[in-house]
Amino acid sequence: MKLVDRFWPFLKADYKSIEKYLEEQSRKGLHIRMVDSYGIRATYEKAEPRSIKYCLDYFSGTEEEANAYQTMLCDAGWNFVGQIDENLIFASNDGETPPRIHTDSEEEYRSIRRGLWMFDLPIGVISLILSYFVFTNVPEIMSHSQWFYLLACICMTGFGLIGLYRSLLFIYRSKIAVLKNKPLKVSNYKVAKFWGQLHAFLGVGMGVGFVGRLSIGLESIEGNQLLAKILFCGTIVAWLVIIFGMNTIYNHFTEKTGKKIITALEIIFICCALAYCGML
Repeated sequence: MKLVDRFWPFLKADYKSIEKYLEEQSRKGLHIRMVDSYGIRATYEKAEPRSIKYCLDYFSGTEEEANAYQTMLCDAGWNFVGQIDENLIFASNDGETPPRIHTDSEEEYRSIRRGLWMFDLPIGVISLILSYFVFTNVPEIMSHSQWFYLLACICMTGFGLIGLYRSLLFIYRSKIAVLKNKPLKVSNYKVAKFWGQLHAFLGVGMGVGFVGRLSIGLESIEGNQLLAKILFCGTIVAWLVIIFGMNTIYNHFTEKTGKKIITALEIIFICCALAYCGML
């Protein structure tokens, strides 16, 4: 099985657009396996093109409950193929069109809203509070490190606020649809993609800001400069391998060994980052 990474251009609130997008990708030979927690990178299995239908659903429970739920949906024609945080991605068999997981539209909307409360809405509220402190405490003259810090804060704020906006818009539209007993008005595909791409771009900007802030910090460290550089490089290298090299690891090792390698890299990343920050 060959895994490849692609840029992820949607937010979970636009789940209808996600389903349509994944169908397009499968017709190109890319079959979804995972979207990272930041909503920036998607992992696909590269194989023969297929005509597959997709359906997203939120499920929170024990591992046994999740397995039982997936088995039940498998009997109905839906196979679990990946996830976006707690939102599970189900796919039909090639050429088949099973009925949607939720035959009741209101229950479907309610399920998606529960998923939004796990990440997008809380992060959005925190970003709303953060935006007040960011834009009311900007000094008139800033150093290079402060500029990077400001970039990270602005991108973090925008990242959260976009998720909050799209989530609240979905909640409003879904409730109106239920009250009027009409199908949910699906967001324009291009509009949904624009907001998703902007969301991902700000996530990348946030990472650039923090990395820049840490690199500038090297100048102010008093003491063992060599150790500081080793810790800084260890932090960046481990982070880059985790983000961009995960599929290469899984393509060359068994799943069990791959998980051990990724876990070891995550431990190195955390330890080096904490040690370096302690020297600043």
